[in-house]
Amino acid sequence: QLQLAACFTNALREHPASQHPLREQLEPLYEQAKRLINDTNRPESHRKAALNLLGIGIGAKKEEKQMLLDLVSPQTPFALQQDAIERLSRWGDTSTCVAFFDRWASMSDSVRSQCVGQILQRRNWIEILLDALEQGTIQAADLSPAARQQLTQTGSRSMRVRANRLVATNESLGKRELINYYRDQMGNRGDRTRGAKLFQQHCAVCHVANDQATAVRSEEHTSELQS
Repeated sequence: QLQLAACFTNALREHPASQHPLREQLEPLYEQAKRLINDTNRPESHRKAALNLLGIGIGAKKEEKQMLLDLVSPQTPFALQQDAIERLSRWGDTSTCVAFFDRWASMSDSVRSQCVGQILQRRNWIEILLDALEQGTIQAADLSPAARQQLTQTGSRSMRVRANRLVATNESLGKRELINYYRDQMGNRGDRTRGAKLFQQHCAVCHVANDQATAVRSEEHTSELQS
């Protein structure tokens, strides 16, 4: 029933729901969908299908927004969180972006990437992202290299200058902490396998090993490691 109802949602988006002849038939299914979305005992595919009945003008936007935000939680399957983030982003209001950062600490890396991908598509949301970096709500290291690069190349000149300053400052601090950590560990017995994994995780974006390729070389890090 919910899948059938979802087939009519585009029609409702194109016409005011309060005046659409399908509204009376869809209202009971809409109420069923709201219950199903939050029912963790139901299959994920059923809960995703129920999401199609949100945002079509039947229910209150504030209630639907909170319902979707509640899905952005570690207890929710990733695919369902992904769908909720995409639907929330359609509204484009700044309070949604702020709500993402309120939940940032509990998000997995994959969910954070989904949020950042949506944020970078909206100029007003990028401003909020820059504020979050400036206030320390998030760190530059929380963003993928591709997201950091896009951030520094998007928006007005003042936004790009600000982004470059914030990303460079946060990256410098993060790398310095890593260098200090590795220096402290040098007195211990080495583990080549674990070291290779750490290199791929923290260093391979800019540096290479065993002459495998050409990479950017940071004089700051080289001098610190040699000292």
